[in-house]
Amino acid sequence: MADKRLTLQLAKLLAAIAWTDGQVTNSEINFLKDLVFQIRGLSDSDWKEIELYLDHPVEKGEVATLLQEVTNAIRNEEDKTFVLTAINNLVDRDGTATEKELQLLDEIQHQVQERNPDLLDRFSGLIGLRLSGQKSRAAANSLREERLSDFLKNEVYFQLSSKLATGGVKVDLPESEVRKLCLAAGLMAHAAFADRDISLRETEAMKKALQEIWGLAENESALIAEIASSRAVRGLDLFSTARGFYQVSTHDERKKLVAILFQVANADKTSMEEINEIKKIADLLKLDRSDFIDAKLTVPAEDREGM
Repeated sequence: MADKRLTLQLAKLLAAIAWTDGQVTNSEINFLKDLVFQIRGLSDSDWKEIELYLDHPVEKGEVATLLQEVTNAIRNEEDKTFVLTAINNLVDRDGTATEKELQLLDEIQHQVQERNPDLLDRFSGLIGLRLSGQKSRAAANSLREERLSDFLKNEVYFQLSSKLATGGVKVDLPESEVRKLCLAAGLMAHAAFADRDISLRETEAMKKALQEIWGLAENESALIAEIASSRAVRGLDLFSTARGFYQVSTHDERKKLVAILFQVANADKTSMEEINEIKKIADLLKLDRSDFIDAKLTVPAEDREGM
């Protein structure tokens, strides 16, 4: 496991680099938050510190200092591997890497190994390409601007809101709660689909959780579970969904959700793929190992064999 200081400094560096040209839009900031959010080992307090770098311009001199601190914090091959894995994940997260981005990634891998002083230029180039690609995809989308954020950041709510608008269904909850439950449902479905199948029992467990926590009627919970499952099968953006839920939930709510993920998965015998995916979600929600174990222990003892 990488040193805590290295993890935090790397996240700050990647956040700060985006400001080197002095111009970052709100949509680019949100996209960058998703990229940095996925770095393993960040705690609640770490994320609050990193958001300062994401939300406010950073001087070039401070960016250079951050790079030096990252370089100094790399002590061994394990640390190098951590840095390279984190950067590789930034490129591979959505399967849209360009040839130029992959070329820059190769150069960064070499320069991390050599601790080359030109590393900042390569980092800046890679982050710049990622943000430019996001901007192009957003511009190409024909959705109205006010709905673009929902489409990109809360896919389940976006689809549900279309049905709400047509009058086909009504959810008697404040909009903020509907958004939160849609994010939770998306994570439930994503975890259930980790073994490439969402069974009827798992769907029923999702509906039950939505009814018990948010007081939804059966038809409402069935619709949201169906939408979430459909999005998961087609490919849900895990990092955006996890960050969305993290930002609107308390620590206790995040712990409770991970316990629910186990209950949903266990509705049809939890697979190792589901356990691994739930662990990934717990990490993204900034929960520690003891929180994850507590959630796993909510599964009845007779069902925990092999877990």
